[in-house]
Amino acid sequence: YQRRVHGDYFTLMLSPICPHFTQALWDKLGHTGFVYRAAWPVVPQPDLILTRKMDYLKSTTETVRGTQLDKIKEAQKRKAKNKNATDVNENFGALALYVAASYPEWQTKVLQVLTDIYNANNGELDMRNINGGLRAVFPEAKMHKQAMTFAGQVKDDIRVRGRSALEPALPFDESSFVKDHLDYITKDLGLTKIDVLPQPSEEELSKIKTKIAAIPGAPWPVFSSI
Repeated sequence: YQRRVHGDYFTLMLSPICPHFTQALWDKLGHTGFVYRAAWPVVPQPDLILTRKMDYLKSTTETVRGTQLDKIKEAQKRKAKNKNATDVNENFGALALYVAASYPEWQTKVLQVLTDIYNANNGELDMRNINGGLRAVFPEAKMHKQAMTFAGQVKDDIRVRGRSALEPALPFDESSFVKDHLDYITKDLGLTKIDVLPQPSEEELSKIKTKIAAIPGAPWPVFSSI
């Protein structure tokens, strides 16, 4: 059905330029009458949620594949430096993909400050306003610096995604979506073990040596050897 609809749209839009050619196509598509008398196609409203899902699937797949490749290259470098090493494993066949349902509390506060500035200035985010707004929330220097770094990342993301970059959560169940598309995300990676896990709490992270920093829309892959 979709192929037929796209064929109709293509033929109709090309008809003012190539009337004879598109008339032949129109007949082949099973229509009767003249193509130039057919109604111009009406473009449906875009499915913004579907677009977000496709963008998410693309970025997540790239992140997972890029992370595994970096791990392999790092192992190969270690092995090249020490050719007698026997404990260097280049087979990263286990993946733990961490997914966050929400931001950490401090990042949620940053998003709220950015949202207030964004709304008050018609979508403009001036770094001086951001600096002042965050300093009022994070007076301690180290935390303020961390908040400013995150705010800069969100500001860059806004240039790409618009206001949706300020949303505290995705408009779909991220964990379920990842699980439904694991075959696509991990295709040809040679994985023998895959787990989709929730982002650990701050208390749990304090007991883990491995860095895990998933946020909504950006899962965090951790590869290990089997």
